[in-house]
Amino acid sequence: MHFLSGILTLATLTASADVRKLAACDMNQVLHHRELATSHYKAGNLTLATKELQKTVVLCQEDAFSHFMLANALYRENRLLEAKVSYQTVAKHRPGDLETRMSLGFTLFELGETTAATEEWLFAMRLDTTSAFARAALAVGLMATGDIDNALMQYEQAVTLDKRYADRKALSIDIRWKAPAIKILNQLSELYQKQEEKL
Repeated sequence: MHFLSGILTLATLTASADVRKLAACDMNQVLHHRELATSHYKAGNLTLATKELQKTVVLCQEDAFSHFMLANALYRENRLLEAKVSYQTVAKHRPGDLETRMSLGFTLFELGETTAATEEWLFAMRLDTTSAFARAALAVGLMATGDIDNALMQYEQAVTLDKRYADRKALSIDIRWKAPAIKILNQLSELYQKQEEKL
């Protein structure tokens, strides 16, 4: 996921924030460090960006958006255990946020926690049954846990909702699909193609 794409979820993450808790935070300082983080990221220095985002969560523990941005940066740096904790913090504050659940699932999957990742993706799919992204990820999780029939069914649904999921190259641009998940997605694509050829 693009580091700055977290900005797109700002409305979702802050719309129902507990204003009293955030009021105790120095939001001017939080925003200052977010801006510095964005500048460092644009300059190609993810390490400095991450350090600035760590300052934001120290300044305001209740700011779910800062935790989300930090989790994204940690995931990009392959600091997966730390990313997991940050995503879990966001999920605690915003249990119904689709992007958080999807990202937590990818992090868990990378850590080898396949069953937990599949549960996160199932939760995400139930949050939005029209999300091809959630269904494709759920298919990967199901395939990894050995539930091939259900995995193929979810993959077919993903392709029905968004034809790009039938194109392996189209998916490689999203950095959340790292090698293990891409390998399984490719296997699902092959199974799907063979099934389509039989019809």
